[in-house]
Amino acid sequence: MKKRLFNGDVLFIKTLNSENDPELTKQGELILENAIGKNKIIRPPYVPVGEDFSFYQEKIPGLFIFVGVAPKNQDPQKIALNHSPFFYVEESGLVQGVKALSQLAYGYFFKND
Repeated sequence: MKKRLFNGDVLFIKTLNSENDPELTKQGELILENAIGKNKIIRPPYVPVGEDFSFYQEKIPGLFIFVGVAPKNQDPQKIALNHSPFFYVEESGLVQGVKALSQLAYGYFFKND
């Protein structure tokens, strides 16, 4: 006998790709190079990212970045992604992430005030 675990409705919505605004990307790269160092910025190949963030980007320009929190001794191409049960956060990466995001916000608001 099968038990029904869910008796609600499911609504599938179209999710757009998140694509960075070119001007914000240039500005953000300069800010990040100064904040955390050019050698810590990795420009991966284009990856279509379906995120709720894309709905904001329909209204205003946006910049979507990834904060690297993989252990230093692991190949970033082989680590478990954030929705995996094997995902692991190297907490020292969070310090750099906070610094980077803070500097992006600070740099944006003071350049665009």
